[in-house]
Amino acid sequence: MIAVIDAARVKLDRLPWLLLPTGAAWGLLAEQEQLRIDRAWTFIVSDFLTGVVLILAGLLRAGLVELLSSAAFEVVGQAGDAEHLLELVRCTHPDVVLLDIRMPPTHTLEGLYAARALRAEHGNSIGIVLLTQYIEAGHAVDLLTDGAAGLGYLLKDRVLDPDDLADAIRRVGNGGSAIDPVVIEHLLKRKKDETSLAGLTARERDVLAIMAEGRSNQSIAARLFISEKTVEASTSRIFSKLGLEQHPDDHRRVRAVLAYLRAAASR
Repeated sequence: MIAVIDAARVKLDRLPWLLLPTGAAWGLLAEQEQLRIDRAWTFIVSDFLTGVVLILAGLLRAGLVELLSSAAFEVVGQAGDAEHLLELVRCTHPDVVLLDIRMPPTHTLEGLYAARALRAEHGNSIGIVLLTQYIEAGHAVDLLTDGAAGLGYLLKDRVLDPDDLADAIRRVGNGGSAIDPVVIEHLLKRKKDETSLAGLTARERDVLAIMAEGRSNQSIAARLFISEKTVEASTSRIFSKLGLEQHPDDHRRVRAVLAYLRAAASR
């Protein structure tokens, strides 16, 4: 169910917003005497199974709402550019923002810059899933440098599979991470790093690669057809070889993934 208001046609700094619970859906109440015409439209969306709320920004919109709806999501917000996106997030406080790395007006890296701005302003209280057309490990590293909690980096082809996209959104919305497996596969094919990752065995590199997707030990075990105890042993050796000591304010899985991505991006 999609409630629609032509909200992006309104100058956002003059528009009071209010999200109201309406039972099966959320309603968007906007009071404005005159609406200013623009090109973008704004929708309201929520996933009541997980509590994930999405704002879609800069994407090819045709068919995307239908894909998300088929995955039990309901679109709650859409912005046409980074400026509208940031303002819309401030007004609606969504759980997850799904955005294209290339957004108006230049269609270069506005999405990446918007993701940085969102993280700087809201921390990891709002999940961010960044979609890209091309595999660029440097962008993934840049996005994850300050921590991978609540972050995703996926190829745009992922939107063609509602189940994969929904799974990634839910993981990010629950504070996890989601790195596209195609990106990880691409990194694995590149020349092995001669420093930080050189001491890892083939099995440990496989475990680290799947860990980089944001998967749990259970998922890693299922993918590699090994036991969870074997995965736990492998992750312990990975942490040891990468010099990642236990610390209450740090997440060794995240630091291991960052080491992996930095090594791949530097080649």
